[in-house]
Amino acid sequence: MGPQCPETSGPERDGSAPVVMPVAPVLEVLFERAPEIITITDAEGRQQMVNAAGLRLLGFDESFRTPPDGRLFVHPDDRDRIAAHRTHLLEQRDRGEPPDPAEAVRYRVRASSGEWRWLETVVADLHDVPEVRGRVAFSRDVTESEQRAQALLESQARLDALVASFRGGAFVEDAAGSVLFANDHLTDMFAIDGPASRLVGSTRQELLALMGGELVGPAPLESLVDRDDQRSTDVSLALRSGREVSVEVIVIRECDTDFGRLWLFVDATARRDEERRQRALLELEQQARRAAEDQAVRLEAYDRLRNDFVAGVSHELRTPLTAIASASELLLSDPDVPEGARGHLAIIGRNADRLRSMVEDLLLVGRLDAGMLTLEATEIRVAPLLAEAADAFTATAERRSVAIRVDAPGDLVVWADRRRLTEIAENLIGNAVKFTAPDTEVLVSAGRADIGWFLEVADQGPGIPADQRKSVFERFVRTPEAERAGTPGAGLGLAIVKGLVGLHGGGVSVHDAPGGGTVVRCEMPAGPGTRPE
Repeated sequence: MGPQCPETSGPERDGSAPVVMPVAPVLEVLFERAPEIITITDAEGRQQMVNAAGLRLLGFDESFRTPPDGRLFVHPDDRDRIAAHRTHLLEQRDRGEPPDPAEAVRYRVRASSGEWRWLETVVADLHDVPEVRGRVAFSRDVTESEQRAQALLESQARLDALVASFRGGAFVEDAAGSVLFANDHLTDMFAIDGPASRLVGSTRQELLALMGGELVGPAPLESLVDRDDQRSTDVSLALRSGREVSVEVIVIRECDTDFGRLWLFVDATARRDEERRQRALLELEQQARRAAEDQAVRLEAYDRLRNDFVAGVSHELRTPLTAIASASELLLSDPDVPEGARGHLAIIGRNADRLRSMVEDLLLVGRLDAGMLTLEATEIRVAPLLAEAADAFTATAERRSVAIRVDAPGDLVVWADRRRLTEIAENLIGNAVKFTAPDTEVLVSAGRADIGWFLEVADQGPGIPADQRKSVFERFVRTPEAERAGTPGAGLGLAIVKGLVGLHGGGVSVHDAPGGGTVVRCEMPAGPGTRPE
């Protein structure tokens, strides 16, 4: 962090010497304990270090403190904006202009869970500081504010679309009485000259005065504003055109705060029935939505209960299954056991191992659901790992007259958790061997991809219909072909693959194999993680 500052003068206590504060340790503490994310980048924009706040926000451990290039994990739609912001900062520096401390850039980064988080970043140019020779970015998490802003924009758009498409006249005013929006039906109904857009920005009183020129007799419109009830309906107006218009004023209220009013004018002679029908449809839609929300809550509670039950049962089964498998192995090693009993013991052992593997899968799924699974990432050569995973299924494949071929470049090195990557490969290869046709091969391939690298396993089996490809990644889901063929399995393999690939920041998909069969493709980052700029 640089040398300490010389002693500084200051108030003395009881005649003692002035206090000397070592700067470097103080800055290190501030860097680590700052609530905002602080990222240090070099002159070329490569990330050098991020503080603990960045690790906490994105859910990474200490091994991700200095990733090779955090920009890989910036949302693709935001990378151009970040590049433009960086270019702008360089141009400012070239012109000798200091960066504006209020000039921030917003973008999304992918957390370890796979979700996208919005960051707002302000950059300080410290190229002239020997200890940095680059930039320091200060970022804060603005995900919630972005989501609220997006929801507000969508709500405003829905309101504008609703008012614009309303078959009668309508306008919206804010709490101060300024007109925010008016539709063309309003100007037509009350014979107001010009487009409805020119009314925006005028006051409610000015607009009601324009409308009053078309009314027969006194206009009670202002009296509707002073009513205490939230809705005022069935007020009829007689127009000079001979039509009769009913008025409804809806107060826009949330948490006892008024945000304005929505005024609706309907031709009562021809459209009253249509209005009532629309209201009934809206009420039915709201009821259906509430019913769907209640159902979703019940299903979520049921899913939690099911997961807790499965986790509990799996934990209780692990110990007796281990004891059964161990006992069968011990009896098989006893030379005094009759030959006729050895076959039965072997069956017991195989089935105990199969059940134990299934229990391990259930426990792994439970840990994935609970977010208790963490990665221990290291550099891994992909080709040897895939070869070892394929060797584990050689005997099974030979019994089915199936060949396993591995095609991966020898120089492909990635940053991943070796144990979890092995589980991904073994689940995919094991599935492919079970479903591929006899006298064919399973192709296991890997290579570089846009996001980093890919792993594919292709079989020559019956394939998966397009309408079932999303559901196969859900727990306990098996294809109808697997059920009809009686292929063993609990429907957990692909669910585990999806969860483990997601922990690595990647995604998984299913495609048709050339000539028939299925290809499962996993794409994952090759680097150790993502960091904000």
